[in-house]
Amino acid sequence: MALKPLQKPYPPIWYASSAEFGSRWAGERGLHFGTLGSMETAKKNIDAYKDAFAKSGSKPAHPKPEYPGGVVIGVNRQVVVADTIEAARKIAQPAHEQHHEKITWLLKRNVASVNYTQHIVGGFDAAVTAGTAIIGTPDTVRAEIERQATALGVNHMNCAMFFGNMKLEDALRSQRLFAKDVMPKLAAL
Repeated sequence: MALKPLQKPYPPIWYASSAEFGSRWAGERGLHFGTLGSMETAKKNIDAYKDAFAKSGSKPAHPKPEYPGGVVIGVNRQVVVADTIEAARKIAQPAHEQHHEKITWLLKRNVASVNYTQHIVGGFDAAVTAGTAIIGTPDTVRAEIERQATALGVNHMNCAMFFGNMKLEDALRSQRLFAKDVMPKLAAL
């Protein structure tokens, strides 16, 4: 049986890491990069990536000219937009709590030698404070995204907008508000 040739052009490779050693590894190879975690954790990983990329003298493995330097550097965030902060919180809090419970389920039931979920912030208020959950009105969400993009030095944000036990209609409304009232104001980022 003959093997099919690799896809051409080869698809861009993204490397995700929530640890500094993985962040450096991706930077040394010029891969597109994504991370998660609190502002402090994400910043350490992004800085490790950027430092390794600069020191290695590597070029983007799969250049994306629409991004500065041809490489994508991103962070994952849960995002909920509503007409009021209270409404956003009412949607996001139970969804975040259920998502966190499910994503850490195996870890809690098995003693793991490495805690791969340590950067997934539990507790809704803690997640908002840490920056892993961005919730609010279109204006407050836009301001927080701008703040994080600048502070972290990212050029891409992966927004999880439907997670946990969130109702479909809440997720769709949040996405519509994001598309209409947040995204157009972020064009300059």
